[in-house]
This record gives sequence, C-alpha cells and structure tokens, in this order.
Amino acid sequence: MKIKIYPQFEFYKTAPFNDSNVEQFNHDFFICLNSSGNIHSVPHFKFNHYNVLNTYFDDTDNNRIKVSGQIIYYAVACSKVQANMIKQFVDTIPDDSTVHIYCAKGKSRSPAVAKFISEYKNLNSQQYHTYNSYVYNLLRSV
Repeated sequence: MKIKIYPQFEFYKTAPFNDSNVEQFNHDFFICLNSSGNIHSVPHFKFNHYNVLNTYFDDTDNNRIKVSGQIIYYAVACSKVQANMIKQFVDTIPDDSTVHIYCAKGKSRSPAVAKFISEYKNLNSQQYHTYNSYVYNLLRSV
C-alpha cells in the first residue's frame, strides 16, 4: 500500500480524479479531510463513491470558535464516530492500492491519518514528523 498526502488546493489542481472518473481508478482510494467551515469545507468529490471517504472536521482537539485570517467559524474536532469511519474505510482498501489523503494544508490532519494507516497496516513508509496528535491518538483508540 502506498500513501500520498496533499494540501487540498494541490489535490484540486493536480489530481486527475473527479466525480465522473474516480471509480475507474480501482487501486486508488481517497480520504478527504474537509474542514467543517471556511473555504476548505467544499469537498472535491460531491457524490458518494466506493473508493472515497469524505469527512468534515478541523485541525483542533476540541470544538471551539476559530479564526482563520478574516474568517471566524466554529471548529469541529474529529469525533470517535469519524475515527471509526476512517478505520472501517481503511479496512476495505486492498494492500496493492494507493491511498490519497488531503486536508487543508496537508501538514497536520493528513499526516495523522497517514501515520495511523502506516502503523495499522505495518507498512515500511516515511516518518511523519508533523501530525495532529489528537487525530492520530483517536484513530489508534478505535
């Protein structure tokens, strides 16, 4: 299994995947860590697909008001239900697949999920030095 992480804008610009063709990529699976508010809450994939998981939570460890530039929104932490959905989705991914993970900046939530998958699947992959420890620990606990 290969894991690729992206900032959301890079995934949108460079990925050849969209709602029309995503299911044709049999060995590609997508974990989309969309924000609950602000510009990063618009998912790339608008429809349900067997190889796409859209989730909505922010880079925070508790629900709270958050300021991003001039935007103020209510930040939502990853829940145990969402962590369980991610784990169940990972369980459906064949070992010869590539998992694409994106979040707003590709620096915290995506590496947390990638680190979890790497350890959960016993992969010899890169070290993730920056990751959201709350998300990572929540995934490990489910």
